[in-house]
Amino acid sequence: FIFGIHNHQPLGNFDWVIEKAAERCYIPFLEKVSNFPFFRFVLHTSGVLIDWFEKNNPYYLELVKKLAQKGQIEFLSGGYYEPVLASIPKRDRRKQISLLSQYIKKKFDVKPSGVWLTERVWEPDLVEDIAKAGMQYVVVDDRHFIVSGFDPSHLHTYYISEFNEKRIAIFPIDAKLRYFIPFRPPEEIEEYLNELNKDGFPMAIYMDDGEKFGEWPGTHKWVYEDGWLDKFFEMMGKLNEQNIIKFSTFSEVLKECQPQGIAYLSNASYKEMEEWALPAKKIIELETLKKKTKYSPFIRGGHWKNFFTKYPESNRMHKFMLLLSSIVNKEKNKKAQKLLLSSQCNDAYWHGIFGGLYLPHLRYEIWKRLSETLSILSSGTKKQEFEIIDFDYDGKNEIWVHSSSSSSIFKPSLGGQLIHHILFSSNNNYQNTLTRRFEAYHKKIKDDVQKKETGIKTKNEQEKVPSIHKIEKKITAPVRLFYDWYERNSFIDHFFSERATLEDYEKCDFKEMGDFVNQEYNVKLDGEKIGFSRSGGIYESNRLISNVYLIKTFTLTDGNIDCHYLIKNRGERPVVTQFGVEFNLFFEFLATAGGRMEIKDENVDIFKKLSLNDVGSIVIFDKKQMLRFEIKVSRNCNLFYFPLQTVSQSEKGFDTTTQCLSFLPFWMLELASGETFEVNVEWKSEIHL
Repeated sequence: FIFGIHNHQPLGNFDWVIEKAAERCYIPFLEKVSNFPFFRFVLHTSGVLIDWFEKNNPYYLELVKKLAQKGQIEFLSGGYYEPVLASIPKRDRRKQISLLSQYIKKKFDVKPSGVWLTERVWEPDLVEDIAKAGMQYVVVDDRHFIVSGFDPSHLHTYYISEFNEKRIAIFPIDAKLRYFIPFRPPEEIEEYLNELNKDGFPMAIYMDDGEKFGEWPGTHKWVYEDGWLDKFFEMMGKLNEQNIIKFSTFSEVLKECQPQGIAYLSNASYKEMEEWALPAKKIIELETLKKKTKYSPFIRGGHWKNFFTKYPESNRMHKFMLLLSSIVNKEKNKKAQKLLLSSQCNDAYWHGIFGGLYLPHLRYEIWKRLSETLSILSSGTKKQEFEIIDFDYDGKNEIWVHSSSSSSIFKPSLGGQLIHHILFSSNNNYQNTLTRRFEAYHKKIKDDVQKKETGIKTKNEQEKVPSIHKIEKKITAPVRLFYDWYERNSFIDHFFSERATLEDYEKCDFKEMGDFVNQEYNVKLDGEKIGFSRSGGIYESNRLISNVYLIKTFTLTDGNIDCHYLIKNRGERPVVTQFGVEFNLFFEFLATAGGRMEIKDENVDIFKKLSLNDVGSIVIFDKKQMLRFEIKVSRNCNLFYFPLQTVSQSEKGFDTTTQCLSFLPFWMLELASGETFEVNVEWKSEIHL
């Protein structure tokens, strides 16, 4: 019997969250295990969590060391910063594994021989990288084998796989044990292990998240206060004494047991992850299909990398990471390399049962590490550089402007919008926003806002606690679900009805009259200036009213932006409309608190929507970063403003989260044929003591 635990916390998670997990989960488990010396297990702790324990609570590491010295622990390596290995460059895969292996050797004087695979995201070419990192085996789900055609009865053992003449062993985790431990009474687990033994299966393999043992909802009471863990260890001790099971480790099995054979596994992850990676409507279709058909492992979702197509915000983080990885590799800058590797931590790149991408503090930390990486690489840059690159891999070029103080990316194919704006003085990406989009679980909210709170035990569930995958989400307040038809970036050009209200803007349904918002613009680089232009139409009830030419010219200086707008009525008929420039901005205080805003020299509540007239400037203060950020217009404007919020699921329920601040300064336009309108919009930031 191989029993394994994987402990990890996302990069950027709040200290109090990790401290709570340490006190309720990680440390109590190790303390309890120390009372049962016969119980040998496999442990993987991510480098993110190791760094936190080194700085904040070394006691966990001391406990691990004592258990290792007693021979109770086999260590698993893996990517130090818990990246999805399949999603990062091959050169970085080996560096990530080597970092954690070196730490384990130095700290515990043990050389690990196997790896934990983050989120069990498997691609066949990982075999080569794992082998080249000096590892002998990897652990995946038994489902990886089943979807590749293996019979479940053949999976209580291990296999050999190869890629490009490199080989490793692959151990399949028993799904039944994953769902039994710690959610079912120990007696049921004992019965299952006895059945395996009776049927002559050589081994049983369990490995899963350590957070199950006290951090997941309801588990602390169940595992510790109600005595599940004590009963489990006592039951394990009895089976061990009766020689029904023998506690072992992966490396011991490699030495003592022959493999079952050779295996080639297709791209896979665990069942829920593959479903989450699908587009929202396809998740609902898949759920419907599964209800209509008998269970089949071949009715499955998508691949983890689909998150990059599902969420452009994730894709931009990922592709900017790839861009910087290539620069780091070229320049061999070791200080930048470590920051770059930390930015590969997986959690903020996807969304499922956990908040992930929807948690601003996780996205903020990834962008912070990317900013710090680029800041180091740009330290010797003497002048501002302009590059035309397809950084997001969509086949359309972007304009990347970067210097020793900032990094900005404009997307001509998407309305000439600003999609990335980093200031090294704050190491913040002010375009770290999130678009409101339909998620599959929104259907559940709409279908039944009266669902019962989970955890209420039914007659048949009196002796177990539910897994997070089976928890029904409680809705505690009315949910406001609005969806955006365009991405929430900045310098978005709107022509819209004078009847539009603030509420219309908040709902993203404010009677758009132009065809400029997310359409392609022409681009022209002229020295230190970037010009975006488009000839488009103004429509009313789908009827063309007039043709309008718009050109916006950007000048960037030390991270500050000056944009000059010129709009000309090229049609024969007069144009009567409102013109607005939308900005969606992310500030660190949305992740960590400590911000305020001034409009017309008065403090306004950041978290309340408002509509104002005769506005000349908007000033936002980030207290923690001591930053003053001003939006200034050359013509006083009307203003719509609201804090943009999303509704997302987490392991504990549904969360309403402020993702960015959305501003729409706008002006009334009445242009006769041939007339023009001009306005300057300026972004200025400075350290404010």
